[in-house]
Amino acid sequence: VYNGVDPQALLGLSEEGAALVDRLGLLERDLVLLMPVRVTQAKNVEYALRVVAALKARGCRPRLVLTGPPDPHDAESMAYFRSLQALRGELGVEEEMRFVFESGSRPGEPHIIDAGVVGDLFRVSDLMFMPSHREGFAMPVLEAGLAGIPVVCTDVPAAVEIGGEDVILFDLDESPDGLAARLLAWAEGSAVHRLRRRVRQSYTWQAIFRRDIEPLLRSREDA
Repeated sequence: VYNGVDPQALLGLSEEGAALVDRLGLLERDLVLLMPVRVTQAKNVEYALRVVAALKARGCRPRLVLTGPPDPHDAESMAYFRSLQALRGELGVEEEMRFVFESGSRPGEPHIIDAGVVGDLFRVSDLMFMPSHREGFAMPVLEAGLAGIPVVCTDVPAAVEIGGEDVILFDLDESPDGLAARLLAWAEGSAVHRLRRRVRQSYTWQAIFRRDIEPLLRSREDA
């Protein structure tokens, strides 16, 4: 049995953040995409869902996490959120895309996180994904830059001005499958990503316990 690494300790995750990462199953996924935005039509969540469906169709096990809530006091905002949940079901990506708003420890209760927990999610994500129609000021680009994860975003002026040549830009005329292919090419071409994925899937203490120790305990119980 190999030694393992403790993601919570090494990455400095808060108790709340570590629990959320566990509920979302982020460490087991092949590619973790983070949308640190609220649920609004300007963020173009529909396109993101279709990209996730295309990734899944190509054999990837992605997880897309959207951190912000809809406005529970705005009927139009909640209607948009419900439409996204319906589209997620139609595309067959209910396991691959999760809203933090619906991912609390108490099922059915709205879940809202603070900036510190959003920071936790940045530290365990592979990409910051922002397929927005428009942005006033692209704060997620700054946050991703500070967290040290690649940025994949539409060529909105704010992102172009801040990110320049250091972000992965795409046009919304690009098909979701075409972008999915580009993301997978990036993932397989990045030695940093490949090693990170291997460690979190196989060499955390949680993974080692599930793979090597838990079967032994079960066999002892069955004996």
